[in-house]
Amino acid sequence: MIAQRMAFSAASGTTSLSVATAASGSGTVLTAVGDLDMDTANLLSRHIDRAVAAHAPQLLIIDLGGLGFLGAAGIAALLAGADRVGRDGGRLRLRRLPKTARLALMATRTLDLFDIETGSGTP
Repeated sequence: MIAQRMAFSAASGTTSLSVATAASGSGTVLTAVGDLDMDTANLLSRHIDRAVAAHAPQLLIIDLGGLGFLGAAGIAALLAGADRVGRDGGRLRLRRLPKTARLALMATRTLDLFDIETGSGTP
């Protein structure tokens, strides 16, 4: 059950990203749609910071099913987010990781640093 839902978006040049936040019984879910790159990574970082500050979730899920592009700055934002959540004793999990994003994480040898949700809602 969703207790709260907020959405924000950022557009810069030719890239855009929208992030929706939903608090549920199992944790907090951030849903990112668009491109996660140097123009938009700060938006995701702000959402992660707000989610941790407001809810101190044991599990923060970032749903990337609507992601079109994942650049180096986006990867850095995800890594920093995992660190931020971990400092408060929680975990960051990536959900619905697109093939292109998976390849970007593999190419940068960062895939194994993330908790990746597989199947339909199981870790």
